[in-house]
Amino acid sequence: MSDGALSLHLTLRIISVRNFDLVGFKIDLDMILVVEWKDIRLNFFNLRDSIFSNRVTFSVVSGNRVPAETLPSTPLILQVRREHAPLPDDTTSVTKDEIFDGTNNPLVLRLPISITLNCQFYLRTYPFDDQQCTFVYFLNNGNNVSFILNSVAFTGYRQLLEYEVVGTSGVVNNSAISSFSVVIKFTNQFGYYVGNAFLPSIFLVIICYLTFWFSLDDFQVRYVFGPVQMMNYFDATIVPCSLGGLAWLGMAWRGGTWRDVAWRGIQDRIMVSLTSLLVLTGLMTQTSQSIPKTAYLKLIDVWYIVLIFIDFLIIVVLAVIENLRQHTKSGEVKVIRSSNGDKQKAPFVWLPQPGPGVESKVNAISIVVFPLVCIIFIVVYFAIGLSYIAN
Repeated sequence: MSDGALSLHLTLRIISVRNFDLVGFKIDLDMILVVEWKDIRLNFFNLRDSIFSNRVTFSVVSGNRVPAETLPSTPLILQVRREHAPLPDDTTSVTKDEIFDGTNNPLVLRLPISITLNCQFYLRTYPFDDQQCTFVYFLNNGNNVSFILNSVAFTGYRQLLEYEVVGTSGVVNNSAISSFSVVIKFTNQFGYYVGNAFLPSIFLVIICYLTFWFSLDDFQVRYVFGPVQMMNYFDATIVPCSLGGLAWLGMAWRGGTWRDVAWRGIQDRIMVSLTSLLVLTGLMTQTSQSIPKTAYLKLIDVWYIVLIFIDFLIIVVLAVIENLRQHTKSGEVKVIRSSNGDKQKAPFVWLPQPGPGVESKVNAISIVVFPLVCIIFIVVYFAIGLSYIAN
């Protein structure tokens, strides 16, 4: 007792974090609250040195001692710590009991507690974030009670699936209503996302970038065949062929000449880039399902948005290169006629391609520019993320 108020000494031991629900903004804790106080109204009989042997039972003393009767509301784990010697022997007592006063030997109450806390997580820097969760304990009608917080400790396994417990702290407030608040601090183990988000997405961007290393000649080769005798009976013939995919070679008879109408193939570059973009988008969707939805952008969102934009730019550049290449295609192929005017079968013709053009220069520039952009972004991104953890 001090100034008419009962002083309760508190020691909180957090045993484990049973569940860390980031999406639900909840955590489940198992802990033991140890409360110590001294009651000058009580006397204890035959205390042992070990606190575990000093389980408390209550008895009413009125002249002669009545056999102990455990009260219904008595907690299961209420003990007495022996800190001082017993009182002097009472020569008037017929028993040989050692009596200890409650002034110098405190009562110790151990309360196992399992609670679910609703926390407010700030996720703008996720997955390089630090989080904390706070809970407040107070007594109803505790105007004559003051709290003294001895310590708050975490004794369980600190490394969770995604986060790590890095610290605990407590603050006592004995103003209007006695209360104490406990803060548990967590830091994100971003290494989890290195293998599940960062590396896979980087590999997809590299695959998309490697399309610039495909030879441009693979997309500029055209095969032209001379007319055959049976084509004289048709205005146009569609001949299926295969070159790097499904394609068609359209030939039409126009004034004694065979004109190359079109050659269109499923471009390997575009297909690889589009596939990379689709897989990267799916990876972003999968990651978003495991973290809370927020009105603001998180760092993990910035990562995926930038990489998807880089993939999109690569596809745009590939389309520009293909458009530039189409403008360099050669023109007509005529049928070879003999000196007497008879039409003869044209031999297989290989059309030589022009030298390096604008499309080759754009491709060469892209090979250099895109890796530099990616490297700069990755360095800046991780520098910002790690700075949040350091602070």
